[in-house]
Amino acid sequence: MFTDQDLIDFSSRGTTFGEVKDQINRFQSGFPYIVLQRPCSPEDGIEIVSPSDDARLIDLHDRAAFQGRISKFVPASGVGSRMFQRLFALKNRYADMTRTDLEYKIKQGDKEAEYGLHFFNGLTKYPFYSALCESIGEEKLREMMVTGQFAVILDRLLTKTGFNYPNKPKGLLPFHRYNEKVRTPIDEHLVEAQAYAKTGTGRVSIHFTVSPDHLDAIQQHINAVIRPFEKDTAFELTFSTQKSSTDTIAVDMDDQPFRDGNGRLVFRAGGHGALLENLNELQGDIIFIKNIDNVVPDHIKGIIHRHKRILGGYLVEIQQEIFDYTERLENASTEFMNEVLDFCRTRLCTEPPKSIMQTNTSKQRYLSRILDRPVRVCGMVKNTGEPGGGPFWVKSGDGALTPQIVESSQVNTDDSRQNEVFKAATHFNSVDLVCGVRNRWGDPYDLRRFRDPNTGFISSKSKDGRSLKAMEYPGLWNGSMADWNTIFVEVPVETSNPVKTIDDLLRPAHQPVKEN
Repeated sequence: MFTDQDLIDFSSRGTTFGEVKDQINRFQSGFPYIVLQRPCSPEDGIEIVSPSDDARLIDLHDRAAFQGRISKFVPASGVGSRMFQRLFALKNRYADMTRTDLEYKIKQGDKEAEYGLHFFNGLTKYPFYSALCESIGEEKLREMMVTGQFAVILDRLLTKTGFNYPNKPKGLLPFHRYNEKVRTPIDEHLVEAQAYAKTGTGRVSIHFTVSPDHLDAIQQHINAVIRPFEKDTAFELTFSTQKSSTDTIAVDMDDQPFRDGNGRLVFRAGGHGALLENLNELQGDIIFIKNIDNVVPDHIKGIIHRHKRILGGYLVEIQQEIFDYTERLENASTEFMNEVLDFCRTRLCTEPPKSIMQTNTSKQRYLSRILDRPVRVCGMVKNTGEPGGGPFWVKSGDGALTPQIVESSQVNTDDSRQNEVFKAATHFNSVDLVCGVRNRWGDPYDLRRFRDPNTGFISSKSKDGRSLKAMEYPGLWNGSMADWNTIFVEVPVETSNPVKTIDDLLRPAHQPVKEN
């Protein structure tokens, strides 16, 4: 199946023959669906923090930050293509579009034309409007809006001769206006981290995972904008790219290795689950994880900062309880082990399998394993119809019932019962995580030991006009963290403001503060 050149390619990528063989076998066998037991809900897998506990938890978080335990991890390798997808479709459909063209099409019931006119009528509200004014000239731009020279405006936004926004890293797109200035998502992450990740000496550590093609541009941008944010802060910024060793082989529709026109094997990026390697190499302590596009302007950051600190304090508190129980578990009495079992059920939201109840030895062995693993506290917001995974109770391979973040692609929605359970979710995952990745002795865990290799995604793609299958690793907060201690905590919906399309930038959470 493989040539000598293939083996050389494996070696240069940091991939072994055995790993590639396992991937091909996985294409043939597929990934099993996750079987949902029920959605997590308040007081049944989702913790509700009492306001009376806020001050204590915030104090715990602030102490950890002061001690230098906290850092931030931001996946930032995506580009803006999805954000501008509908505008691209509009441009391709109407090469020389004008206001008159769109109005005519709207009268015929054309929804895309209706969307296009809505976009142009609201153009002044977008954060990139000032860039258009500077590029075209404000008076000329206003004239173009009146006369309906929309094709020219789209060219300026979408093409390489203009701003080329769809091919820029999402972290460098204009998101928020502040009078004459505009901030990108990366700018907002710098500001946000200062509020909850600053040490007693003023240091703030942020790690960005970026595309190799965009690393220079992102670093240049940060160098150009960072000075105003450094007044009382020393930023410690690090960057990494997704490792080629985490790419997965592509196969044809018969599950045979896919080769390009030169006869070379084709590999594809292993998805955001491959970032587990990057997270693991950080060897941090308490790490906040948040997507690049989930940021807000300064005037509503307060609620974000407060609940970040509450989640951080919750993690510090539960981590200390775990460490205390771990230390006392050796040679423990039956009574104490029952106390630890109750702690696992009530605080760690893990229902142990019945098989461990047979002897004290099996109980102790199981509890030692459960307590000695990474822990994450995940903010969950009430479901308002946003896309994304949700919190569910799932039975693991050893029979334990644990809370997991599950995406729709992991569920057999053709099964009416499973589809019913998935749709019954009351909350969704906004990717608002804080992770404790060290044990009670302060040593970092090898996070690769705690992922579920039986979760992942297989999708259909194409290359050079030929169909192929691609495989992605389990998502970073899905299967890659499946064997962590997981606690879901309800947070206000105002803390979740992702930008998936440019239309999201018109939501109140992303608009400038209104002046009285």
